[in-house]
Amino acid sequence: MNPLQQRPLHHRYFVAGIATVLTVGAGWGVWLLWQIASVGRFTGVSIQEVNAHGQAQIDGWVGLFVMGFALQMFPPVWHSRLAGRRLALLPLAAMVLGVALRSVGMVLPAERFSWLPLVGSALQVLAIALFAGMLIVTFRRSIGALEPWVGFVFLAVGCFLAQAVLDGWHTWQIAVAAGPGEVLRQVSTFQAPLRDLQIHGLALCMILGVSLRFLPPFLGVPGTATGRAWAGLVAIAGGLGLESVLFVVFRQTGDHRWAAGLFLGWLLIAAGCLAIVLPWHLWRAPSRNARAARFIRVAYAWLGLSLLLLLLLPLYQAARGVSFSHAYYGAIRHAVTVGFVSQMIVGMSSLVVPLTPRTASLRPTFVLLNVGCALRVGLQIGTDWSSQAYRLIGLSGVLELIALLAWAIVLWKGLVGARLPDLDPTSRPVAVGGER
Repeated sequence: MNPLQQRPLHHRYFVAGIATVLTVGAGWGVWLLWQIASVGRFTGVSIQEVNAHGQAQIDGWVGLFVMGFALQMFPPVWHSRLAGRRLALLPLAAMVLGVALRSVGMVLPAERFSWLPLVGSALQVLAIALFAGMLIVTFRRSIGALEPWVGFVFLAVGCFLAQAVLDGWHTWQIAVAAGPGEVLRQVSTFQAPLRDLQIHGLALCMILGVSLRFLPPFLGVPGTATGRAWAGLVAIAGGLGLESVLFVVFRQTGDHRWAAGLFLGWLLIAAGCLAIVLPWHLWRAPSRNARAARFIRVAYAWLGLSLLLLLLLPLYQAARGVSFSHAYYGAIRHAVTVGFVSQMIVGMSSLVVPLTPRTASLRPTFVLLNVGCALRVGLQIGTDWSSQAYRLIGLSGVLELIALLAWAIVLWKGLVGARLPDLDPTSRPVAVGGER
């Protein structure tokens, strides 16, 4: 029997996520970045190529790791058995096939193949709906209480499903658009809210929920008080609603007074994150699992930087004398997607996949991922001020891809090695793997 078939459920999702990020995810992103560098502008590649890469990163990279972690780790915490366990690989198969169809279909001629990404989107919606249903039924059958971390999880799951529906519709509207003007109107109105649902809705909320429940026992950090955590959830949910809805209203009406409400949404998200994260004292080295803690601490630093840059966006655009800076906005997104989200995936995966002390070090991944992200964020903003910044920006993507490849090689040894007992986070908050 294949060693992977003997492993826990989440290992199979993780393998699929790794394959996605190294190919149509980060791998494709590096190729796009080199194209951008060669022409000297971020509009040097087609919007469908960019969005095809984006859906692979969100659904195939982040989404598969979210699904695998949740299906494996949440039922024991809720003292329940996973509902529909016999169908637990169906969301995996549907998501992988959906990502593949969209990755291919979105770059083929739309007049002949516009149906292909539509089928892929339908499969992605099906995968997420099945995943959401399994979690909801599992929780309803459990004795678990509705705690703040559970609220974050289900908010994230709701955003996961909503973004899949919106993304499929958005892709279809671009494919059938009558001309460049109509494409521009569609992208300028709905692309930003879609990214908000994906990054602040799905990724941020799921990571905060997981962190609330698992970081105290895994890292030995203080917990966040229940009232404070609920307040943080309300603030982030409100901010997410404001930034997603008001942007569309602003674009549809052209009334800049609606745009002012976006800043309130960003403030609420930043305040909610501070309320949740500050009690963990991540500026101090945690007492357990040093290897994972290294990634998690720096990931939250990148989250803080991305939120700071977001709050400074109006001042930056005023200083540049522009109504919108593609470079600055993209740098904010990269800081949160790679610096925060990808680094949290690397850190958390090293906790829930058995990595023995003989396993190769993750330090090369840590260094290269952070250097690459810092170069990308800095150079992308730099392109607003000098075209020379484009010359080195492709290097940042190469460093990030090498970092993820090095991590994948290390993780693979744990994914297909000798089987160890499943990790039960409710019973033993011990170190998992070596501290290298």
